[in-house]
Amino acid sequence: MIQYLPVEESVIDGKGLYFIPCIWLHGHKKGIGDFQGKGLGTALLKAAENDAKKWVRQAWQHGDYGCLFG
Repeated sequence: MIQYLPVEESVIDGKGLYFIPCIWLHGHKKGIGDFQGKGLGTALLKAAENDAKKWVRQAWQHGDYGCLFG
């Protein structure tokens, strides 16, 4: 699981960035199994990075520079 949001909507000061408050992977053999050390965290970070790049690109295309630079 990964949670990420525009930094403007978080408790952190900043503009035009994304903030990741939580990355969590199941690490116990019981239940759904241990997912740590298998590249899933890297894949989650990459997906979040791609989403953030898409968000910035859409803001530029729509002329919404204020959300990027305040």
